[in-house]
Amino acid sequence: MAQSQDYAAFYQQEIQFRREAAYPPFVRLINLLLESNSESGLRKYAQALEARVQGILKRDKRYRGRWRSWTGHGPPGPAERKAPLPDALQGRKWDSLHEFTEQVIGRIEEEIPGRGVKLTVDVDPVHML
Repeated sequence: MAQSQDYAAFYQQEIQFRREAAYPPFVRLINLLLESNSESGLRKYAQALEARVQGILKRDKRYRGRWRSWTGHGPPGPAERKAPLPDALQGRKWDSLHEFTEQVIGRIEEEIPGRGVKLTVDVDPVHML
């Protein structure tokens, strides 16, 4: 399709893939990416963050069954020092997903000691790796 510059066919294939995989524009995604120079600090923060996500999902009935959260593949080796944990929060309604994300990251620095850990919030990320 690229060689023949068949944009319409590419679009049809891509939009079908996105529908089946529940990717934007059919859902909204928020990727939470952690970075640190300390692998142990990164791992600890990532686990606490994932526990926080799961705690909110268990506690608040409004979010049950409407959100998906993936526990990532674990912090990578020392060369990268990045951990996408959780990989992404996913929801169909933007306002509810925004509210949920605010609960996840609100006051996070006070509750999860993460000295030297940087949290980046990426809305509808272009790259998921």
